[in-house]
This record gives sequence, structure tokens and C-alpha cells, in this order.
Amino acid sequence: MYIKSSLLPLLVLSLIIFGPTRLSSASVFDQGPSARGAGVFTNTSTSRPGVYEFSFEAVANRNGRAHGRAVFDNLTTQTHIEIKIDCLLVLESGDASISGTVLHSTEPELPKGTRVVFGAVDDRVPPFSDIITPAFLSPETGCDNFLFPLTFFQIDGDAIQIEP
Repeated sequence: MYIKSSLLPLLVLSLIIFGPTRLSSASVFDQGPSARGAGVFTNTSTSRPGVYEFSFEAVANRNGRAHGRAVFDNLTTQTHIEIKIDCLLVLESGDASISGTVLHSTEPELPKGTRVVFGAVDDRVPPFSDIITPAFLSPETGCDNFLFPLTFFQIDGDAIQIEP
């Protein structure tokens, strides 16, 4: 009787100690590519020129589903775009095509609900010169094609990290 009643607390304690370890290792196993970055760039093109502050973070699983957020603030015109990321395609070279839907916007050209895409490059060789593109209207609705806008800007330093 004494042995039976003392086994239950030991069983509960072992589940508390060893249970989470197994769950966390399973979630790491399912992780796919990731991309994150933050910095400032100056858009000198005629399309939405200005000084931009940006940040983004995206993670994809092995099945190709991605999630994350991105923010582009045009400090010159005081406009703001927040993007819900649902697509992340990463090449071994460190190039990423990132797309999603605008959640919040004060930018007239990219209102809420608009599908957008932007690109990022992680230059892994010192002296780091990473690349970012502004968010542009996306011609695609799916996550099958690697899209990289033609307007891009170099950022000094290691501002972007991309893991294939």
C-alpha cells in the first residue's frame, strides 16, 4: 500500500521534468528557414522615396508554412506599414523572398489587406553589406515563386540574418 501511494508522486514529477524536453526537441526538428533584420535605408527611387526604418522576423516550418511580422516606417513622409508574413522562401546563398498581407497601413499605395513582397540578402562575408527592398505590391497570391523586387538598397553592417 505504501509503495503504491509513493509511485504516483514520482510519476507526476518525472512527467514534469522529462515531458517538456521531448516536446521542445520535436518543435525544433520541424523548423525550416528563418530570416530577421532591422535597420535604416534611404529609398532614392521615384516610388515612395524617403528614409525608412524597417524590422522583420519570419520563420518557416519544413512544410513551407511561414509566420512572422514586418514593419516599414517611412520617416520622411511619416507613413507606417505593418505586414503579417505568411511566406518565406530562402536560397542557400542567403537571399530571401518574404511576402504577406498588410495588417495596418498609413501608406496610401499599400492599404490594409494588400498582398506585398519584399526581399532581403544576408551578406555573410565581412565587411557585411546586407540588402533590403521596400515592400511592393505582390503579383502572386501563393508561396510558390521566388520574387525579389528590382529596387534594393545596401545596408552597412550585419543588419540581416537569414538561415536556409
